[in-house]
Amino acid sequence: SLEGYEDYKTNYVFTSKKGIIKRPLKKVPMGMLSVTINGNAELYINDRYVNDLSAGNKFEKNLRAGQKYKLKFVNKLYKIEVGCTVTIQADKIEKRSIKLAEGRCE
Repeated sequence: SLEGYEDYKTNYVFTSKKGIIKRPLKKVPMGMLSVTINGNAELYINDRYVNDLSAGNKFEKNLRAGQKYKLKFVNKLYKIEVGCTVTIQADKIEKRSIKLAEGRCE
């Protein structure tokens, strides 16, 4: 499939040898996750490692809209783990502020 577009599946019986089907592409609805964190941590989305985050730096990632994502922030040095769930909406920015020491995802 073409990145950023939904897959299209159908059955079609060709009546000529040309075999050309023209269909408009449908864009995948996307939204953005924006995270700021007050310490250093590894970010996991749906249990898959995504990136190392640094204190005070913003991290942004485009994600498919209409889905829930499980976020997990792990600081192995201090043995801290903070988790939360977000739902991404189309054309919106879902912001989260992570307070590692307090164990909060706001």
